[in-house]
Amino acid sequence: MTYNIGKVIKGLRERENLSIIELSKKTGIAKSSLYHIEAGTKNASFKTLQTLSVILNEPLPLMIMTAFAESKEADDIKELLEKYYSKEKKGIHY
Repeated sequence: MTYNIGKVIKGLRERENLSIIELSKKTGIAKSSLYHIEAGTKNASFKTLQTLSVILNEPLPLMIMTAFAESKEADDIKELLEKYYSKEKKGIHY
């Protein structure tokens, strides 16, 4: 399963009107690390995500759910559920 939490982090950073440099200073996370996390070329540790969650004023579970909701897998799951429920309404059972 792949999802890009970096895209969510970037959106939250921009919402808070912070540059990468400012976010780096507030979190103690290297600018280059933040850049790569936002670009999706580096994974963030759980501790890093917790720190970003606090500074960006966004609950970590919501950050993760948002990233997943924007992923291809979420679209695939939604499509499967829609097919399942449309068949269930027609009386088709598996």
